[in-house]
Amino acid sequence: MRLAVSAEYIIRPAGLDCESLRSGQEPSRRSIIVGGAKQLELFRDLETSMHHGIKEALERLPRGEGLLGIGVEPWLPAEASGAIPVRIKVTMLDLPTSDLDAIWRRIRAIIPLISALAAATPFDSCHANGIASNALMNHIHTCQREGRAPISADRRFRYGRVEKALPSAAPRSPVAYDSSTGALQISLWEVQECARSNMAVIALLSSLLRTEGMGLDASEEDCTIALGKAAEGGTAQLKEELWTMYELAGSTASAEERMYLSIIRERIDRGSLGETLPKLVQSKGMDRAMDELSKCLRTNRPFLPRED
Repeated sequence: MRLAVSAEYIIRPAGLDCESLRSGQEPSRRSIIVGGAKQLELFRDLETSMHHGIKEALERLPRGEGLLGIGVEPWLPAEASGAIPVRIKVTMLDLPTSDLDAIWRRIRAIIPLISALAAATPFDSCHANGIASNALMNHIHTCQREGRAPISADRRFRYGRVEKALPSAAPRSPVAYDSSTGALQISLWEVQECARSNMAVIALLSSLLRTEGMGLDASEEDCTIALGKAAEGGTAQLKEELWTMYELAGSTASAEERMYLSIIRERIDRGSLGETLPKLVQSKGMDRAMDELSKCLRTNRPFLPRED
């Protein structure tokens, strides 16, 4: 089985004052394909390919426009003609397994923990509202209104030539099977500030999916509760679970994956972007904070908050 991974960024139009950002309608989408049809085996090659695509996208933007590697909230004003989210397809990872039920339970347990690390939307209408991931919280509230599980999978995905069933879910499931590519797609609600940070999340996921016993004892209720904690506080309420996950990932990670796990360690220790960005905005203002994040994307250097 293959695992599809993608990331999404927002174009910041020239001359737009970040202090005036507000929620609005989702603008139309356009796609940038990174890496083409070439299959890359090494994480560092995937990162290089991804960052090259980002740089190429930046070069094609009109003067004064840039990309923000912070997901899709707060939305830029809907009337801003240049406010277009850009989806960047990164890679597909091979996901060998002979037990589809076990891999599903493993994924279900992993998603809340990775979501805690990846929390990156702490603003609502350009104001920090105490929620680390408004994108994830909005998803949870939508699922509650519709009476469906927030961590779910679509009806079927295929392993080899055999189709097996996963729990049924609505079309907007975090876990879905793409019959056109033969890939199992895991969709998180957040992306990170640069290619390297995104690859760290992918490396963590890759190593955890090979970890025997990971999440097999976690119930659906346990995972739903953990997801709520991730949305509300990022890493703050899940430190013990995250450090346990980090140790498990380190025990199965390849040498190359371990190079990226240092970024994960920093996120657990210092907090997710959703926890640290409000402090940055409070001290420097929205404009300067967004400039710092844009620089992270351009230089491919993860954002590290200063120690208090």
